[in-house]
Amino acid sequence: MILFQNVLKIFFTMVMSSLNKLKNAVILIDGSSFIYRAYFAIPGYLATTKGFPTKAIFGVTQMVLKILKEWDPEYIIWFMDEKEPTFRHEIFENYKATRPKMPDDLKIQIPYIKTIISALGIPVLSYPGYEGDDLIASFIKNIVKPSDFSAIIVAGDKDLYSLIDEKISIYDPVREKFLNLDIFLKKYQFPPQVFPEFRALTGDPSDNIPGVPGIGEKTAKELLIKFKNLENLYQNIQNLSSSKLRENLLKYKAQVLNNLTLLTLNFSAPLPSFDLFYYKKKEPDYLTLRKIFKELEFRKLLSEIKYTPPEFKPVLIEGKDVSQLPEKDYLSLLPLQNQGFIFALAQISEIAVAFSEKEAYKLSANHLKNLIQKFNKTEFILHDYKNFLKLFDFSLNKVFDTKLASYLLNPSLKKYDLEFLLQEYLDISLGSFKTSKNEEFAIKTCGLFLLGKELMNCIKEEGLKEWLEKVEIPLSEVLFEMEKRGFKIDLEYV
Repeated sequence: MILFQNVLKIFFTMVMSSLNKLKNAVILIDGSSFIYRAYFAIPGYLATTKGFPTKAIFGVTQMVLKILKEWDPEYIIWFMDEKEPTFRHEIFENYKATRPKMPDDLKIQIPYIKTIISALGIPVLSYPGYEGDDLIASFIKNIVKPSDFSAIIVAGDKDLYSLIDEKISIYDPVREKFLNLDIFLKKYQFPPQVFPEFRALTGDPSDNIPGVPGIGEKTAKELLIKFKNLENLYQNIQNLSSSKLRENLLKYKAQVLNNLTLLTLNFSAPLPSFDLFYYKKKEPDYLTLRKIFKELEFRKLLSEIKYTPPEFKPVLIEGKDVSQLPEKDYLSLLPLQNQGFIFALAQISEIAVAFSEKEAYKLSANHLKNLIQKFNKTEFILHDYKNFLKLFDFSLNKVFDTKLASYLLNPSLKKYDLEFLLQEYLDISLGSFKTSKNEEFAIKTCGLFLLGKELMNCIKEEGLKEWLEKVEIPLSEVLFEMEKRGFKIDLEYV
């Protein structure tokens, strides 16, 4: 028992230590490499039903949401490269020259990615003439090091290895692995700060930086373990036993030193502020995220973001003579039906109507015809016009059916009931309200009003307005009459 308690204590201490480490860590994301990795990590082709490519957007967003959810960082910054050449291109004309051009279907996704990252409340940093890696280096030197914070760099390549120390580690989101100082020293056996010198010897094919012929990672590692750095290596080059190695190092010395300049991070890259508080994560812009996720058909991601609708507290007013109200352009109408009855057979004694998203009015169903006569030029927003006809057995002059409209817009939805559509289009969920019956009626009726206005715009944008009005709505009346009257069956033929 004592042993078990000790194990639990050790485990708890490890968990709390890990949580505290993340709590006091600044998250620095190498956005440019992040985008490429997300683009190539997802197999196949991902696009909207209209053909717009979304693979990189989806991959990036999914990985960032995972970081936000699991780490809940107070400070998280996204760093990007700019299009303009950097000082490295001035030093070496062929710097990154062999890299393939960014695919066109990736290029058009970049603006969406930047918008989503900003909408998540994450600052986006870039500066012409500097790579995102330089900005990260400058951020660590000028902001993280003087503070009590540590930093976790989210990146998948080796360009930032030289920044690793007791306070700085690197996290690979694809492999889900951390690289800290202990792991680095165990693998390379020289300090991370020497890593640019290691790469100056081996070269970096991804950036089109040539290495010294005959020197691979193993030889470069042995040289730096023995001589500590390039300066000491060249000062003691006569001590090398291999004449060929000595010859190549001397022959390509200028190239090696040039490589070192290219591979050394710029710790003086400009930043908008040297105050850490400036980079504090902001509250996400859920409306923007919702709009983009809907446009890009990211239904899975929509369900993963928290969202509380703006102030939506409609009230239900009883006993008011709505016939005294001025005529409006739109009116939502909802039959108030007792639970436990089949919809078509339920006895409807009351209805609720709304002229806005703020107030709904409860009326006796006996007043419905008078209401329709009073508002004969008003467009009635209903959910399921055919069932309305079943309940009241008379048609309306101008109708907008949210159930039919939502089906025309997306025939592949799982369901089309009012509560689902309020959640799908407006993020209004009855489950998030502690409701009485009257509150529920107010939310549904005013929500139906908002839903109708939202779907009207969508139907118009998709060019479906005429089809809805001239085909679907009249067809509902025809189907109702068919169901009402029935039809004869030839029993002998059947």
